[in-house]
Amino acid sequence: MKTKTYTPIDCNMYDILLAKATLSVDCNIEYIAKSGDTEQLKATIIDIYTKAKEEFMLLDNGLVLRLDEVVSVDGELIQKKVNG
Repeated sequence: MKTKTYTPIDCNMYDILLAKATLSVDCNIEYIAKSGDTEQLKATIIDIYTKAKEEFMLLDNGLVLRLDEVVSVDGELIQKKVNG
């Protein structure tokens, strides 16, 4: 399965995610799963980091999400939904 090219998120949205990670609060996160379906979960953002020119979010449940796969966090739109 070929991974799509990473698309950086808006700098303002990145700042929002960093603030939520710093505050260590539970967030309602909507993201695009590997299946292509949109999924939702509640978790705390532990870290935001860059690896191989791609940005990621580490959650307290161990899940790692690429930031361009995140649709929204606490209602803040990060990316447009691709399947809905």
